This record gives sequence, C-alpha cells and structure tokens, in this order.
Amino acid sequence: MSKVYAVCGIDGLIRFTPEPVATGQFALAVGELVVIREVISATAERTQVAGHAVAWRVPGASEGADSRANLSAIAQYIQDLGTRPLQSGFRPLGV
Repeated sequence: MSKVYAVCGIDGLIRFTPEPVATGQFALAVGELVVIREVISATAERTQVAGHAVAWRVPGASEGADSRANLSAIAQYIQDLGTRPLQSGFRPLGV
C-alpha cells in the first residue's frame, strides 16, 4: 500500500493526502490510510464543515481562533500522537 499523510492547516482541520506536507500545513502522521484514519478518528475531534460534512479537527483548535492558540493545540496533538504505543502502518511526524 502507498503511504498517506495526515496534515492540517492552522485551523486544525485534518485532511488525508498522498502528498508530503505543503506550505502552510503541519504534518501530523504518515502511514497506511486505514490505520491513519483509525488513529485520527480515535484521537481527534469530530466537526462539521460547511454545515453538513463531518470532518476531523485537532483537539483544542478551532476555526477563527487565535493562530497562537491553534498552533499550541497542534503542537500538543503531535506530541500526544508521539506518545501512543507503536502501531504498524502509523508513524507520527514532527515529534
């Protein structure tokens, strides 16, 4: 299987992409899609996007919040992902 990255912007909204992190994004994890989604769904907050689509957001981050507060939440989330037990098909990034 090809690897997938879990990334987010300063708003903390998480997305999955086959591309490495782009400018303005933060890399959270890399691995197999099924495993990445499983870990993110177990650790991130559910949120609604555009009033109807369900998505995942970094815990403590919110759209329109102060960038420093969201950056702190993203950093904490990356650290939290790094403290999880090792799991095949999942590697936290930025730790």
